[in-house]
Amino acid sequence: HYLAVTQGGEQARLSRRCRGGSMEEGREGGTVTYVYGLPRLSVEELVNPIGAGDACSGATLSAALVQRQREKRREEGGKECRKEEQEEEEDDDEEDDAWVVPAFRLGLAAASASCGEEENSTFRLERARALESLITIEVQVTR
Repeated sequence: HYLAVTQGGEQARLSRRCRGGSMEEGREGGTVTYVYGLPRLSVEELVNPIGAGDACSGATLSAALVQRQREKRREEGGKECRKEEQEEEEDDDEEDDAWVVPAFRLGLAAASASCGEEENSTFRLERARALESLITIEVQVTR
């Protein structure tokens, strides 16, 4: 489970509990937080911020589902689904991070791009992709 927190044009955060994976050794019960640095938009680029949160949520969910589906197909190698992932073995959070972290980054870029449009919660994908490349991610692991 993840908790995503945004604050307008300020830093955004995506957090989850540590479960002792390779980068989290000895930190069970702590948290992994991804801190996203957003690009500063000029006054001319800020047309309408209404609906930016909706754009972020929708783009994040869409990107996460698409990426998860791609990874499942890659893992399966064209074969039928494994027996419900060996009867739902424990989620590997670090593997989930591989698709959730970039999905939220794209969501934040979509939110920023939507601020440049007159209509609420709409954006141009090319603009979102350009902004996505400007978003930095810092990882913080705490106990």
